[in-house]
Amino acid sequence: MKAVNAAVTVKADGWSPDESRQGTVSRRTYAAYVSAAGGVVTVAAVLVASVVAEGAKAFSFWWLAYWLKQGNGSANVSPHQFVV
Repeated sequence: MKAVNAAVTVKADGWSPDESRQGTVSRRTYAAYVSAAGGVVTVAAVLVASVVAEGAKAFSFWWLAYWLKQGNGSANVSPHQFVV
């Protein structure tokens, strides 16, 4: 390796670890990411869990809006009704 300056060290092939490259990301790189994340099953489970969580959140917002529209806007609830 040869030193270009004090901040950057360039390898013999001319590539620096801090260098930015343009182009497409290879499948091999994606496979390395998936492997580092725990494998295909883990990545798939996380993605499915994320989609289910977002769906549940959307459903809960919809259900709350629906439920609120069914009432007349008044609540006759005493604080003592919630004491267990």
